[in-house]
Amino acid sequence: MLFVAPRAAVSPGAADLVTVWPLHRFDLVGPTLAALQDEGITAHLRGAQLLHFFAPYLPVEILVPRTDADRAAVIVAATTTKALMAV
Repeated sequence: MLFVAPRAAVSPGAADLVTVWPLHRFDLVGPTLAALQDEGITAHLRGAQLLHFFAPYLPVEILVPRTDADRAAVIVAATTTKALMAV
């Protein structure tokens, strides 16, 4: 399921972004963004400023351009699964 992100929620003039994954663990944000960047997908975060205080109750949303959403969801799922299995 994809959720449309209001452009103003991310940054003025941002592309048509959708949420591909909610992260409830701060330690997964870095590896997830790196994996997306390695595949040429520009990702944005929504809610990261609140994660330190409200995690795991308030997730950080990974936002990507709608055209990259399906590919990004697969990458994020693989990255988070790999990181969780390593624990």
